[in-house]
Amino acid sequence: MDVDLPALAIILIVFQVADAIACIGPIAPIKVALDAVDCPPRIRRLLPFVKLDSAIGLTIGLWVPILGALTIVALVVYFLVAIAFHVRARDTVINTVPAAVMLVFVVVVGALSYFPAV
Repeated sequence: MDVDLPALAIILIVFQVADAIACIGPIAPIKVALDAVDCPPRIRRLLPFVKLDSAIGLTIGLWVPILGALTIVALVVYFLVAIAFHVRARDTVINTVPAAVMLVFVVVVGALSYFPAV
């Protein structure tokens, strides 16, 4: 593997795959969160694919770090948009925290795993 701290990247990859699977239904907590921010059905249908694609990009990025870095940038945008959805819907801070935590984690993974290898 060509990235620094691949274990950190693998944690993010596993999370993205699990989240993609959870969004297929979606499971109850995700449905409640999507309802709370008035996420349109057309976007809901795309979420499992976006999350799975990010996991694929991060996985290939373990050997092709530039792809992993680009995927990190895309995930930063994704989580900024997710936070914007929460703010727009005037959702509670506690409901916004998961997206904010994931944003921070994605930035950390990028800074410690993918970007140093580019």
